Amino acid sequence: MKNLKKLTKFILGVIGITILHIALTLILPNPFSAFNALFCILSLLILSRGLGYVVWVAFFTHFIIELYAVTPFGITLVSSTIAILFTLWIYRYLFTNKSWYTAGTLVVVSLLFYRLIFSILALIHQSIFGAELLVLSKAVRSFGLEILITSIATIIIYLVLSKIIPTLSKQKVKRSWFKTLNS
Repeated sequence: MKNLKKLTKFILGVIGITILHIALTLILPNPFSAFNALFCILSLLILSRGLGYVVWVAFFTHFIIELYAVTPFGITLVSSTIAILFTLWIYRYLFTNKSWYTAGTLVVVSLLFYRLIFSILALIHQSIFGAELLVLSKAVRSFGLEILITSIATIIIYLVLSKIIPTLSKQKVKRSWFKTLNS
C-alpha cells in the first residue's frame, strides 16, 4: 500500500509538471513563452532533494512531451534525460552549497547541455534523412532566450521558495567532490 501511494504521487507529479509546462508555453506571451518550466522544476528538485529519482521524472515528463513534439521521436527524450543526469552529477560532486546562484548555474548548465545534445541529434537526423529540423541562426537565438528567461525565473522562484521550504535554505551539500579531496 505504501508503494502504491508513492507510485500514485509520482505519476500525478509527472502529469502535473507536464501540464504546467505545456500550459505556461501556450499561455505566456511571446518572449516569456520561451520559459522552460520542466528544467526549472527539475533543477529545483535536484537542489531540494538531490536524489536520482529526478532523472526518472525527467524521463517520463519528456516522454509525454515527446508524444506531442514535431521532432522525430527520441531526440528530446534522450537529450533531456542525459542533460538532467549530467546536472545531477554536477550538483552532487561539484557544488558545495545551496544558493540562488547555484540554482541559476544548474539551470544554465542543464539547458546548455540539453540544447547541445538536441542540436547534435537534430543535425545527425538532418544529414541522414534530409529533413531540416534546425536552422542554426534561429536556434541559437531561441536557445539563448530560453536559457536567459529560464535562469532568471529559476533564480526568482528559488529565492521565494527558499524562504518557505527549509530544504532549499542555504546549507552545505552533503556529497561533494571538493569536500572529499580536502578531508
